Amino acid sequence: MVFLAAFIRADIIDRVVAVVGQQAITSSEVELQLRLEAMFNREPLAITPEKRRRALERLIAVRLIQSEAVMAGFLKTSEAEVQRRLEQSKQEQHLNGLGFEQALKLYDLREQDVMDFWRQVIGYERFKDFRFKTGLEVSREEVAAYYERHIVPEFRAEGNGDPPPLDEIYGKVEQAAIEERANALLEQWLKETRPQTRIVILEEELQEPREGQEGLPPAGSPTTQPRPAPR
Repeated sequence: MVFLAAFIRADIIDRVVAVVGQQAITSSEVELQLRLEAMFNREPLAITPEKRRRALERLIAVRLIQSEAVMAGFLKTSEAEVQRRLEQSKQEQHLNGLGFEQALKLYDLREQDVMDFWRQVIGYERFKDFRFKTGLEVSREEVAAYYERHIVPEFRAEGNGDPPPLDEIYGKVEQAAIEERANALLEQWLKETRPQTRIVILEEELQEPREGQEGLPPAGSPTTQPRPAPR
């Protein structure tokens, strides 16, 4: 879920690099997105044209989701929820085993940046759960296919041999399959919503590659951690 951070540092003189509807996205937001993604993915920070384009795509997706959530009257995220996520972040190790405070310094982030990130993530989760997961069901065949496609290869890649039989972990695999379906529905919604929204990218470097150049991922594609297999 790291692909969802979208914030502005007020103390930096900024330039607008894109407009989504009536909302601006600034250069510093794109860089902050990359810093947060690198920290939570436990990767060295690399700010390249390609990564900036991909970060902008994720920020555009965030703006589209925010606009829809406002129109739908979604409740705002409580500070207690944000604080719980922040405390979880403080308990984790980051790149090369760094603690939270060390990681903030390494990636030039503030605690407030991380809190704002979690506020965005929780809002995203609520939107996806309400809009796409409510009442969503998958068949036993779909669960079995997910098990063969993800769980078995992950166990073997970890050197653990075969996973437990599907029936033993069916509930967890079913939830993972539902999550995968919800993500696909959200991605489709983003693809359908983008053409209905005025989106202007002002910086040439951030515009989509011309024919023959490497393409971008679908709008809103998250930066993801490896998915642990249900046990």
